[in-house]
Formats: sequence, structure tokens, C-alpha cells
Amino acid sequence: IRPQPSIKTAADWAQLMGQPFSVAIDGQLYRVLIEDAAALLDPNLLTRDMWERLGMALGLSPAAALQLAEHVEQAKAAHRVVSSEPLFRNLNDLTDLPGLSKSLVYGVAAPNQPALVDLLAFGNSALALDINNSPVALYRIVHNVNDAKARTLLTWRSQRRLTAEDERLLLGASDLSAPGASAPSAAQQSVKLLKISLSFEDAAVSSQRLQAFVKPTLPAATVRSTHLFYRT
Repeated sequence: IRPQPSIKTAADWAQLMGQPFSVAIDGQLYRVLIEDAAALLDPNLLTRDMWERLGMALGLSPAAALQLAEHVEQAKAAHRVVSSEPLFRNLNDLTDLPGLSKSLVYGVAAPNQPALVDLLAFGNSALALDINNSPVALYRIVHNVNDAKARTLLTWRSQRRLTAEDERLLLGASDLSAPGASAPSAAQQSVKLLKISLSFEDAAVSSQRLQAFVKPTLPAATVRSTHLFYRT
């Protein structure tokens, strides 16, 4: 998608991100959503315990979630022998793990719980979360918050924009920003990775989605990975 030649002003990411908009391409309307992928997780950074909690967040039984974590540890160990590159480069790599069906990876049309496609971003360099934008499931996975704290986070989000002090109160951490300091938003941060979702405007085929992770480098952005999938 390129601006008209007469337009010389750079795109304002702060106004575009998080607000769905429509774009016409060859007569077809598409729904576009641009998000800061820093609010999501790179699966290569997850610990064994986090993988176990991730399995629980996906709806697996405790036993199945434990098996998933063990399978990941075994896959990591085998991969380190042959390569120094990340084990998981895209969502398709995750479908090779025993216990992870494609529905758990890509989700369904009317999901009652998040799928991996909603939680992961390939290329992030840290496990830092965004108190305002990260899925609540990620706080369960990374910080092991209980149901009460998860409900508190959802309630706070519905009332106001949250700060680093709110995150300190929620998690009980002592090494976060001083009270009153604002948690950095996507507009305030130097965006390092974008998640771009493209779907048909027509609700009848909205289960089809094209999703890409893009590094907004200059003079041209770099596409890190792309997935075209259906939620059946």
C-alpha cells in the first residue's frame, strides 16, 4: 500500500496503530489493523514453566500442558546441537510440536480463548509486556497472575489508561518505574516490530486473514514472516 506520488508526508504510526481501517485494492475492500508487536511474546524466549502455563491458557489439561512444555524442552535441546538460530521462526514451526493442533495455533472463527496467533510475535528481543495492550493471557503466562488479578487488570483497563505504578501494584514488583510514571505506549516507544493483519471486509469470509510481522526500518520496511490462514 503506497501513498499517492504527490504525498510526501511520512505516515503517522501513532494515529494508524490499533485503529482498524479499510483499504481498497483492485476493487476489493480489506480491513487492516496495525499493532505494536512489542506487546506480544517471542516463543523462543519462553521458559519451561511459561510453556506449561501457555498450554493451560490455550485450554489444555494440566497433564497435556506439562507434556507440551517437555516436548518444547526436548526440541530446544535437539535444535541447539545443529543450529544457533531460533527454533521457532514462524507459526508453522509450532504445528510440528506434539500436542499443538492447528486450531490451537491459528484459532477458530468464534474462539472462547486465545490462540497462539493472538499471543506471539516472532522477532521480539524481550519478554516485556505492555500493561495497556498485551493480552491478559500473557500476564498469566509470564507473571503467573491468578484469576483475581486477571479480572482486576481487565477492570482497570475498562476504566482508564494504566501506568507503571498500576503494573507495580498488580504484580507486586519492586523494580518497576517510580509511582506515577506512565507506562510507555506504542506511540511513545520506538516501534521495532509491527503486527499487520489484513482481512476481507465481507463478514462472510472474514475468517480468512493475512498476518505479517514487519520491521519498520528505513528506507524500506522488512517483512519478517507472513501467514495466510483460515479460522474454521
